[in-house]
Amino acid sequence: MADNRSKLLDYVRENPASTVRDIARGTRISQQIAQRELAALRDDGDLQHGPRRGANVRTYVIVGDDGDDASKQQADSAAENEKVEQARQDQADLRASRQQGIDNTNFDSMTVGDLRAAAKDRDIEGRGDMNKAELIEALKK
Repeated sequence: MADNRSKLLDYVRENPASTVRDIARGTRISQQIAQRELAALRDDGDLQHGPRRGANVRTYVIVGDDGDDASKQQADSAAENEKVEQARQDQADLRASRQQGIDNTNFDSMTVGDLRAAAKDRDIEGRGDMNKAELIEALKK
């Protein structure tokens, strides 16, 4: 157990804001054991949750790490949070433009799935076979 915990801590120290899945793969420990050990490390105060990746994906960071890694992690976290916030804003803009019938959305920042959903709302034929650029072009018409 102690060996697993030291592997987990070393991996998180080298790869801040890693998910359980990333940590398990990187340490070659099963995901279930990694989850249990990470929870124990978090309870002991050695780890804490980092920024989220998406709605349901947690990341982990070392508590009290000093130096460049901590400042880099904070910068990465801020950039990631900014991307998430921009995506949320784009989705809100898309909903508003649908309601108003006005298309002022920044399609380049949207995912292919979001673009296909918008194409479906507009009954665009062949949307399932289109790539991102084609979807954007069709939605701008």
